[in-house]
This record gives sequence, C-alpha cells and structure tokens, in this order.
Amino acid sequence: MKDEIVLNVAEEFSKFPTGRVPEDGSNSGQRFRQDFLRPRLIEAIRSDAKLVVSLDNLETCGSSFLEESFGGLFRDECFRKKGFTFEQIKKHLKVSATQRGMLRYVRSAEKHIEKASR
Repeated sequence: MKDEIVLNVAEEFSKFPTGRVPEDGSNSGQRFRQDFLRPRLIEAIRSDAKLVVSLDNLETCGSSFLEESFGGLFRDECFRKKGFTFEQIKKHLKVSATQRGMLRYVRSAEKHIEKASR
C-alpha cells in the first residue's frame, strides 16, 4: 500500500454522529456512508491506499450510526455495481482512535464490519 487517506469523523462530519437513516437526523450513518465514507474508500481502493477513519474527538457515537456506516458498506449497492469485493473493502479500510474513550467505538465498528462481511 502506498499512502493513507484520513477521514476524521468529528472534524469533517459531526462530533455527534447518531442515527441510521436521514429521517433520524442530519448526522446519520447512511449520510456519512454515502457522502463521506464511500467516496474516500473508493479513492483508497483505486489508488491502493488505506483509508483510516478516525473516531477521535467525538462527543458520542450511536451504535446504529456505526452499524449503518460500516456494516452498511457490505450492503451498499454502489460497491457491488463497481465490482468491489468484501476483501478489498476490508483491506483498504481501518477504523481507529488514539483516545482511550473512543476505543469502544472502534471495537463496535470492527464488530459491525465483521458481522456484515459474513
């Protein structure tokens, strides 16, 4: 892998990401996945880079947001239409945090990724 692309959720999206769908509010997992995560992950796959999604500095993070954002990648029709595989998504995506309080969100996102990829 050549480079890392960093997507900082708190800085680029919201410090309060919650909800699954737009009807749940403007900080929903579906909006994050479609407007932020998907484009950056496609860029990372095409350029053989790693997309690092940082969960540092969040005030809170809903489990439905994490499931829809990260688990939802494996249900995302856009990825299927472009021919991307589960293996490519897992190879090019890393969810991270350096702050101890955010590590539970990282573990939750990783669980959603694993469960959805089965």
